[in-house]
Amino acid sequence: MSADNPVAPGPPAAELVDQHAVASASSTVTGMTLFVASEAVFFAAFLGIYATSYTAATNWPPPGMPAPSLGVPTAGLIVLLLSGVAMTRCVRRIHHPDYPHGLAPWLAVTVGGSVVFAVLVAVSMTGTGFGIGDGIYQSLFYVMTGLELAHGIGGAVLLGLLLVRLRTGELGLRRDPIQAAAIYWFFVVVLGVVLYAVLDLAVQ
Repeated sequence: MSADNPVAPGPPAAELVDQHAVASASSTVTGMTLFVASEAVFFAAFLGIYATSYTAATNWPPPGMPAPSLGVPTAGLIVLLLSGVAMTRCVRRIHHPDYPHGLAPWLAVTVGGSVVFAVLVAVSMTGTGFGIGDGIYQSLFYVMTGLELAHGIGGAVLLGLLLVRLRTGELGLRRDPIQAAAIYWFFVVVLGVVLYAVLDLAVQ
């Protein structure tokens, strides 16, 4: 190559690394956002079926059906909301210049809350006093509560893995896994509130 046509210098290696990190973070958060949106549509379909059954029924819930106990579901909702508060603190910590310092306690609380919530949902399903084949309300109750339990377990696993990665130092340079997990867990919190209101509170 002659001196009259010098090769243009490329971007510094550090800049390339930063660009890759930004692209990776963006794809992680975007992917989780799309996943949560698809799950929201999925649950909206079940809620639409529930609303249709409610408006078509003369009596709702069906006569003779024992009302679900509010004790365990209410405790589960309280735990879920507290875990949501802890998750909010995690999100705030990732914007601090000393990140990830101070993140572990709040993330541990969120993990603990997710585990307790999943256990309480499972317990509430075993003490209903009715079966999945007893009617349309009972079927929807078990299907939607079962899906809520699956999402709670999935959240506990996801958050637990993040806590392990934080303990090993893998999250020291990355914030996007926490942001993605927060999107998922906030969805679970909102879902828990909606299902509590529809399946438990409204039929008392």
